[in-house]
Amino acid sequence: MYHNLGNWSEKFYPLPGYSYLAPVLGLMSYSGATLNASELPELEIRASDNPILIKFPHVKPPPSGSVPKCVFFDLHGSVQFDILVHGNVCSTVQQGHFSIVVESNAPSPAPAAVAVAADVGKGGSKNKHRVWIIVASFLGGCVLVILLSLLIVKVRRTKQGMKIQQLEWVAESNETLHMASIGGTKAPLAVGTRTRPTIENDYVP
Repeated sequence: MYHNLGNWSEKFYPLPGYSYLAPVLGLMSYSGATLNASELPELEIRASDNPILIKFPHVKPPPSGSVPKCVFFDLHGSVQFDILVHGNVCSTVQQGHFSIVVESNAPSPAPAAVAVAADVGKGGSKNKHRVWIIVASFLGGCVLVILLSLLIVKVRRTKQGMKIQQLEWVAESNETLHMASIGGTKAPLAVGTRTRPTIENDYVP
């Protein structure tokens, strides 16, 4: 009996690390003694003189640099690889399922790995956002400190100016003393005194 699994090849015969270039073909023999049975018994047939040649008419072109191989699945579930003969032909001495495979260049990333990569990317963007927030806060604090310093300096200068104006006003409102020249210097001279000095007792020596 001849089997052609077609698109179901990878489902029935998954082969990690390899890609199918041709569908899985089955070469099986069953006992016809009891045709009414639901499951016919399989026969163990081996080629004694010449090997059985299996030609695959439809084969995908292999990737550059890869070497196609024949793969054989026996009746007990074991897997064997063999050299592909010119013309997309595989040879065997026993029955089973056959196909042509090639090693995969790189296994597809698992969904968990893709999720982890996405989380890492999000974490990086979040870190960058936090760095910008910290830098902006620092610059804003520096500007605020500078503005406060300028405001304090201006208030102090204003107070000093007011004190100077007050002192000048007091000096202008007071009575001006007359100046008199004594020797080579000038000194204030009072015009008169409010109280005249008196002797405390009448003792006269």
